This record gives sequence, C-alpha cells and structure tokens, in this order.
Amino acid sequence: MRAHIFILIAFTLALSNFVSGQSTDLNSVVIIGNSTGFSTMKKNTLINVFKGRLDSWNNGNTVKIVLPSQKNESSTLTAKVIYGTTVKGMQKFWLSLVFQGRANPPVFLDSDEEIIRYIQKNPGSVGVINKNNEYPKSLQIEVTN
Repeated sequence: MRAHIFILIAFTLALSNFVSGQSTDLNSVVIIGNSTGFSTMKKNTLINVFKGRLDSWNNGNTVKIVLPSQKNESSTLTAKVIYGTTVKGMQKFWLSLVFQGRANPPVFLDSDEEIIRYIQKNPGSVGVINKNNEYPKSLQIEVTN
C-alpha cells in the first residue's frame, strides 16, 4: 500500500513538471540572445518565449527560437529543462504548433557552437546552450523567478 502511494506521488510530481513545461533546474543551461531587449528575463516569460507564445520582442525584433537538433549533445538537456519532455516530445510540440499556424518553426542546429554563431548573426534570436560551453557573456540572458 505504501509503495502504491509513493508511486502515485512520484507520478504526480513528474506529471506536474511535464504539464508546466519546465524542469526546476535551469542552472544546467544558459539562455543566450541577440537584440531581444532583455539582459534578464523572468522564468515565466522565458517559458512563453520557448513555447512560441511571443511573435516579437518589445523592441520590434521578430522572435527567432534556436534549439539544439537531435544530433546536438545539448538536445536532451534542453528538452528536459525547457519543455519537460524528451527530444522527440520537443520536436512534436513544435511540429504541432507550426502545422496549426500558431508559430514560426524554430531553427534546429547540430552544435552549441552553431547556435552561438547563429544568434550572433541574427537579431531577435534566442537559444539554449549547455552551461559548460564557452559563449560570449554579452549574449547571456539571466533568468529570474
């Protein structure tokens, strides 16, 4: 009986992370952006951005989301931390949004280095990289509660 209760509680906690679309450990990734108008961003704004709920930044630049492709070592971490799911789940989420016409597709790149280069060259772009990689600190967007 106690085992059943423990399993139910664990399942409920896992489901709540999935439904909210985020993991609690944003410290394992770095959010970077170019001309987004943000040097800091609240966690709920970050989730809205990466869920495709914003079309443009307050400064008028179009939001361009950049995510790691399945080949990128950071893809599993990004899918878990930002979307609360697997890489396939993250891709299905975007496929559904794009086919419904509710968002522009993100750019999926094969390495964090490619993500950094893309963001440096494209105003309005925002992406996620592993915190262990080197990146220009001027691109970092600090996430707050």
